[in-house]
Amino acid sequence: MLGPNFRFRLAVLLSLAVGKSRPPYTCESMLASRILVVDDEELIREAICSMLSFANLRCDQAGDGIEALRVLQSGKEYELMLSDLNMPGMDGDALLTVAKQRYPEMSILVLTAVHDVSVALNTIRSGAYDYLLKHFNRDQLLATTRRALEVRRLKLENRASVRISGSRGDNKMVWEAI
Repeated sequence: MLGPNFRFRLAVLLSLAVGKSRPPYTCESMLASRILVVDDEELIREAICSMLSFANLRCDQAGDGIEALRVLQSGKEYELMLSDLNMPGMDGDALLTVAKQRYPEMSILVLTAVHDVSVALNTIRSGAYDYLLKHFNRDQLLATTRRALEVRRLKLENRASVRISGSRGDNKMVWEAI
């Protein structure tokens, strides 16, 4: 009998072969994005990166949480990290905690085969943008990635506009000058 991981891998590979046109949800903010994919299974990392590359996204890989932290510290800026939850060494929960502390601007998607609502809620409460079950298809992955990148972009844009508008005292001086 074939296990669920084999079926997932087969489904991922088949989803890559279906449809050769670019997805409609690729947007300008996605095109400049760099994404880090963290999973202890190389085939799954490769499949996810292939799906993301299909949407013209730049993708780097790490095989575990410790390697992911080394990649994040390399100087490249990552807008999004997709991380498995169950990995040897530093697991996804520990990686999520450290990454949110060190890189608060980076969005994090948790990808896992764990079908447990309490685990999903805990990862969201710990700062993950979303929780995607590993039996996802390409469309689900790309749509969730697009939303995570768009929410990140809007948060950064809002922070920048708050800094530009200045404090209330500055605005009062502008109104007095008018």
